[in-house]
Amino acid sequence: MKSTRLFLYCPALLAASCCAADIPVFPYGAVYFRKSNPPEQDWARDHQTAARIGMNTFRHWFMWSAIEVAPGKYDWRDYDRMMDLAAQNGINVVIAEFINAAPEWAFRKYPHAHFRASDHVRSNVSAN
Repeated sequence: MKSTRLFLYCPALLAASCCAADIPVFPYGAVYFRKSNPPEQDWARDHQTAARIGMNTFRHWFMWSAIEVAPGKYDWRDYDRMMDLAAQNGINVVIAEFINAAPEWAFRKYPHAHFRASDHVRSNVSAN
């Protein structure tokens, strides 16, 4: 069974949404996940450790290049696991969209979509 997840886009919303009995919760945490770092074997331990020392927030980079692995084909497994681990450990998640890390297939399909620097040099802005 999937656990309930809290997806937030900014710390102000996090602070406002985490209030119980009018006691604000200060977001305390770290940027944790940018596929594929840290390695999968560390995830459960890291979430448990973070919760044990009082962290209540992780920010994860959701990267287009890691999610849409082929046109119309999406791989959410690692992100689902991150959300499950966060929920199991009482950690809220701030999703940071990293859409400028385009997948390689997008550059093949849309060759004109390459970034051009001010000196007109063309490059792929890809995380993979």
